[in-house]
Amino acid sequence: MVLAESHEGNDGCDLLLRTTFACNQRCAFCFVPLTGRVASFAEIERELDAQARRAGPKDVLTISGGEPASDPRLPRILAAARARGFRRFVLQTNGVYLSRPGFLEKLIRLGARSYLVSFHSHKPDAYDRITGSRGQYPRALAGLTRLLRARGCDVTVNIVVNVHNYRHLPELIEFL
Repeated sequence: MVLAESHEGNDGCDLLLRTTFACNQRCAFCFVPLTGRVASFAEIERELDAQARRAGPKDVLTISGGEPASDPRLPRILAAARARGFRRFVLQTNGVYLSRPGFLEKLIRLGARSYLVSFHSHKPDAYDRITGSRGQYPRALAGLTRLLRARGCDVTVNIVVNVHNYRHLPELIEFL
């Protein structure tokens, strides 16, 4: 399995590191092979070393998965990336784990100030159907709300349009 990718852009390179292939959700449209595998810290360090050799001053390190916020080592991973010179981070997440008290604040202190949050519906039943989960909507909403209230963070909400949410997109946009 590929742990690292890089994507060239106008503003530098977006370096992506998948720390886990485990996720608390099962979105039908997800392309990540959710094998449950969690990369060892040694593997992560090797990938960080390789990415750091390629990185320029404008480059961003995106931490992804599966669901990277489910990995209790995430603060340690961010600290290891900072030790290798990374200063700009994006965290791809479904937001559920950002609802844990103090967790988001710790990530922000470590430099994670940009977030790509998958939030596909403001209706709990549709949210469950789309994400293949049960009852996670309140925590996802709490995590997203916490993030939107945090100072100095850039937040992009990712909505995959599908049969369960397309009729309610105007409402979802208003809700957000």
